[in-house]
Amino acid sequence: MTQLAFFRLDTKALGLSRAKRRPATRSGWAVRWGTVRMFGTFLTEDPTAVPASVVRFVAEQLGIDDEQFAAYGACSQTAYEHAWEVRDEYGHPGTRTVPGDGRRLSAWCSRRWRRGSGR
Repeated sequence: MTQLAFFRLDTKALGLSRAKRRPATRSGWAVRWGTVRMFGTFLTEDPTAVPASVVRFVAEQLGIDDEQFAAYGACSQTAYEHAWEVRDEYGHPGTRTVPGDGRRLSAWCSRRWRRGSGR
């Protein structure tokens, strides 16, 4: 399974994401959803610190410009609300936030994606 498979939106996630008002929040919600699917946790320090390939993949599914994602996180409360919504909708009681580890996790993900390794 490639890393992008974790960001393939199912019917429910697609509907929840498309219900957001702005393209940035649509793509941001979808990235948050995929991140928790992949790692079992949310990136809290910088939820936008994901590889560009992920943003493109999510944007393609939503039919929006991937550059819109850059505006996600302008209001930090939005990212937290999206994390809560993902938990509520998908019942991930074991998910947790890791405030201090976001940059390290993001750097690790980027290295893995560039190398094409899933481990």
